[in-house]
Amino acid sequence: MKYNPDKHHRRSIRLQGYDYSQPGIYFITLCTQNRERLFVVGVQNFETLQNQNAYQHIIPTSIGSIIRGFKIGVTRGFRQNTDIYVVWQRNYYEHIIRNEVELNRIRQYIIDNPEKWKTDENYI
Repeated sequence: MKYNPDKHHRRSIRLQGYDYSQPGIYFITLCTQNRERLFVVGVQNFETLQNQNAYQHIIPTSIGSIIRGFKIGVTRGFRQNTDIYVVWQRNYYEHIIRNEVELNRIRQYIIDNPEKWKTDENYI
């Protein structure tokens, strides 16, 4: 389908004007397609594709380019080694951690979150 700016426009969920290539602490959430449990056999070592010329608008070493490379590499590994073709939901969620209070809150979220999956309607 050819790109039509009148039809194909999505509002960015990124912080407007923020330089995502600058050093910082970020909390990133990626979701698999339909929240499938694809990673229950552990972490695999997938390499990213080296040719990313199609993504010239992405700033090298930015969060977006890192996530894109990770998703491409994992998707390629799944397609080569399984019958799974679509791995990821579109986009990703990020939170810029700006202070110690936010960092500690997110650390606690990471610790507590697996226990909450038992009652999460999106996880069951």
